[in-house]
Amino acid sequence: MGIVEVLGASRGKSPLIIGDLDVYPQLPRITGAPTLNSEEPDIATASKNAPLNKSTKIADRHVFSLSLPDEEQPHWQALRHAIRNARREGYAYFELGGFVGYSVIYDSTGVSKESIQSAPLIERVQGLIHEEIGDRNSISLTSLPDDKADVYSSKTLPFYLWEVPRRAIRDILRQRLVIVATYNSGWMEKLLSEAGLTVIPDKTGRDHRSFEVVASFEWEGEARVEYHSHVWEEMVIAVHEFRGPKAVVQRALAPLAAPSLARLNDFVPTEALQNDQGHPPEQNG
Repeated sequence: MGIVEVLGASRGKSPLIIGDLDVYPQLPRITGAPTLNSEEPDIATASKNAPLNKSTKIADRHVFSLSLPDEEQPHWQALRHAIRNARREGYAYFELGGFVGYSVIYDSTGVSKESIQSAPLIERVQGLIHEEIGDRNSISLTSLPDDKADVYSSKTLPFYLWEVPRRAIRDILRQRLVIVATYNSGWMEKLLSEAGLTVIPDKTGRDHRSFEVVASFEWEGEARVEYHSHVWEEMVIAVHEFRGPKAVVQRALAPLAAPSLARLNDFVPTEALQNDQGHPPEQNG
């Protein structure tokens, strides 16, 4: 979830923070069945049926949905190529944009702890560490697909829908094929900054993976808007769907299109202004 801060462009008004407005690019993404709480529906899933370019109230939030026609597609060809190589050599690797690398491990008798330990994972991780960002390098590691209990499992493309041969799906089910993803959230910070977004690192410095992204845009003569969000979920989804860093940047930039798609009153609903005035909410990721 993001925070929208609306500042009067010419009227000298004090900042007003709108805490229940989400911006969701509507993508033709096929996801697994969402886990819904009876009291709190999955906002992202419900927003897929919301009208485009207009704020709609879903549960206790206002959602502004917009289209993202040039969505970065999953790199299925690279994955299929790596699977073929792993079947021949026992191990293969490919990387996307200096942000994420995928180690593909294969053993016809079943991938064991020894199989994973003998794979050159450490050497590959070194290639994802970039000197130019210094101590902002922060490497995370995950296996694909994740355990069903993982918090993001309902938001990502199920592995049985990956565009790979059915044989590869069977190998995953029988633990003959294992995919390990390593990714550098510090490099994503750099890419987001280069795209023109403001990146604010976690003030505590305890977790370098935690940072805020601010997209600034305006309705000329009416208001200047800052949309504050965290992109950790988008990073995880991009990693799990083999989309690469461009997909994360695309979604972070999506709110900038709002002034060309809708009037200010359609973006920030009157109800949200009335409900939240004088009551700045906490930031939610």
